[in-house]
Amino acid sequence: MITTSSFAQGGTEGTIAWRIENDTLFFSGEGTIYGLDKWYWPPWICEDCSFTVIVIENDITRIGNYAFKDLYLITSVIISNSVRSIGIESFLFCSSLTSIILPSGVTEIEESAFACCSSITSVTIPNSIVNIENWAFANCESLNLITNLNPVPVAINPDVFKGVNKSACTLEVPINSVSAYKNADVWKEFNIVGVEVGIDELPMTSYELRVYPNPTTGKVYIETESKIKVYNQQGQLLQETFGNQVDLSTYPQGVYLLQVNGRLRKVVKQ
Repeated sequence: MITTSSFAQGGTEGTIAWRIENDTLFFSGEGTIYGLDKWYWPPWICEDCSFTVIVIENDITRIGNYAFKDLYLITSVIISNSVRSIGIESFLFCSSLTSIILPSGVTEIEESAFACCSSITSVTIPNSIVNIENWAFANCESLNLITNLNPVPVAINPDVFKGVNKSACTLEVPINSVSAYKNADVWKEFNIVGVEVGIDELPMTSYELRVYPNPTTGKVYIETESKIKVYNQQGQLLQETFGNQVDLSTYPQGVYLLQVNGRLRKVVKQ
């Protein structure tokens, strides 16, 4: 990781705009978030950075190679449904990242994408996935829950989960796919459990509902696209939408409730 004397708080790289607000790094625009190449470090990678959350907004289609490598303070990543691929070593050594939910739309997890993310305990893989490359989750020693929504097991190399204690890790799969996973190489080594979920549904019982930023002055982001209801403290329904964000900027300061798939979370509007 490089050191700079004056760390920028935002900018534009090609078709991608980025900005830092409080503890959150936001990306917007279209196309690919490019990372490290032979001569170039992306400007958001710096020893002085202190953000802990990354939010990737709509219309971004790829997280490029090495885009967030070595950002060891990152605890959460919210990825838009528009993202199709996760590049080589894109989150390598993000050692504080605790969970990852890949939205429906992601088709490819490339080599070592989440390798050495030693604090990850849970991963959600969408039904859209068609390719998981070697070492994608290698040395994720804390991993104890994988929710794989793909009804058909994707063929993977044993190195994909190298260093993971598979027999102690629960693999949730669609209930009608249990037999297929129990007969699939590598997948069959996990503790396989069938769950009653639609293949386009995210099992909210597998993790706590987390929203960012909180407190907020406007937009609030949620880890996955879903139906969202917003209530005031009197229980009045203020808005209902579908997506991974809601805008509270027109509401007065106060406490609001977000309801997502039966779970409630208080949000403070400043």
